[in-house]
Amino acid sequence: MVVLTDYDDSGVLLASKLKAPRLGIDPETLQYFNLKRQDVEERYTPKNHLNSIKGLVTEEEFDYLSRKRIEINSVKTKVGTEKLWEWIIYRLKEVFPNRNYNRAIKVPKLVKPADLKELYAKIENVLEKCIKSESEKVVEELTDIVGFIENVPQKHFDIEVKLQNVISNNQDYRDFMHIFNQLIESHPFFNGRDD
Repeated sequence: MVVLTDYDDSGVLLASKLKAPRLGIDPETLQYFNLKRQDVEERYTPKNHLNSIKGLVTEEEFDYLSRKRIEINSVKTKVGTEKLWEWIIYRLKEVFPNRNYNRAIKVPKLVKPADLKELYAKIENVLEKCIKSESEKVVEELTDIVGFIENVPQKHFDIEVKLQNVISNNQDYRDFMHIFNQLIESHPFFNGRDD
């Protein structure tokens, strides 16, 4: 976490209370942009926080902040949004030279190669054709139900089981799964080879 504040008593105090790096406007910022204070400063009368920043800034800067302040917006008006953003990134790199991107980038535990996705799609297409006739019958039955289905989740489960049985009893499917299971049992890809 960082704090981006104006150069005034409130901004300096806020950063110190949060105990976070302050990226706000200060003399170094002006030097970065080659700006003079008079180009961006404004007269300002602090209210409650001025005495709280004694010891957080030099005596010279304390005297300055008791009379004037420099707002981020004033600097942005002079240098432009793009330049200000470039400075923020520059400062972030200074404060946090190394970053952990594991929260932003999730490394997948599983990836499916394109040819495997294509195989899945072909299998799903065949299975859809296999249950098409029975699915249409179920849809037709559900179109005109007398009364109410008391347990809709159970009905949904029963329909799934019914359609699964249609697939399981299909001889071509059974032959395919027999060959596929033999391949799984015998091929090195399924027996602990990591490469």
